[in-house]
Parts: sequence; C-alpha cells; structure tokens
Amino acid sequence: IVVGSHARNAVPRIWEGSVSRGVLEEAAVSVLSVPSLPSTSSREPHPPRSVLVATDFSSVGDAAVGLAYCMTADGGTVHLVHVVPCRHSDSLEPFYVSQSAPRDAALQERLHALIPAEASKRHLTSELHVLSSHDAAAAIYQASERLGVDLVCLGTRARGRVTKALLGSVAERVVSLSRRPVLLAPPEIE
Repeated sequence: IVVGSHARNAVPRIWEGSVSRGVLEEAAVSVLSVPSLPSTSSREPHPPRSVLVATDFSSVGDAAVGLAYCMTADGGTVHLVHVVPCRHSDSLEPFYVSQSAPRDAALQERLHALIPAEASKRHLTSELHVLSSHDAAAAIYQASERLGVDLVCLGTRARGRVTKALLGSVAERVVSLSRRPVLLAPPEIE
C-alpha cells in the first residue's frame, strides 16, 4: 500500500485525524508512506538507488532487510543500520558512528551476515553502520538525512488499535520525522 503523508504536527493530527496513520495502524501488508513534496518540486519517480534499512536483529527487523534489498535498484546502495542503546549522557551528539569498539565489530559481522547472496549479482553495494543513541528513531532519521537516501525501510511489530503502542515507538516516530519515503514491513502472517 502506498499512502501520502502530510507533515502535520501532533495537534492538527489529533484534531483532523490522519488517513495515512490509520492505514499504517490497520494494514496487514507493507505500507509505503510518502511525505508531501513542496509544490516547486518536480521529482520524477524512480526506483530507489539508496535505501537505509534499520534492524534490531529480531526476525521482524531482519525481514525488513530482505525487503530493502528487493526495493533497491540494480547498482544501488543499501545502508544496513543497527542502533545500540546508550544512556543520554554517553554521547554529546544524538548519535555517533562508532567503528573502533570490539562490540561494534561483532555487530558489523551480524549486519554483514544479513546481506542476501543475490546482492552481488545485482551489483548492490552494502554499507554497514553501527550507531549509538539514546533515541533510536532520531538516529535512524538523522542517518537517512546525512546519507541522503531515497527510501527508509523498517520492520514493525504489529498492527491494529490494540497494538498501536508497538507501532507508536520507533517506526511511527521515524515516519513522523522523515521527509523521505518510509516503507514499513509488518511481521509475516502465518
């Protein structure tokens, strides 16, 4: 499902409601939320050449990795991201890329293991990013802006009003922050 999204803050969203939010909460399939573009923008649609996908190494997060590779145009780049929680005082920045800690080497190996075998056949480049942050959604959003990706891909735990709190965490926050299209992949239906 592809839905457009207005960049409204919380008060108008509560007062007026949000069709895209309703679809995100209720859909049992993947949903692509595309933020509105300025009227002066004349971007031609094209397959994404640069996709950021974040995983927490859960089955849901890892499934989003496969979807991100499927969505990326041949010859494109997939940025595999894992956010390590840290205390607020651990970092002066909202996030930072850490490449020297032994823990990060192990996490990068886990990210590398998620790269599908067909990625090399399609000439896809994979870049691995281990980020530390007290706010995973902000770290993902900031990385997507810094890297200038065409699409952000995230797994979501569940859908529906009863489980709204689960979507209300990282995925919903990234959708509300992002000025880039965000593809949300729900868990597979068994």
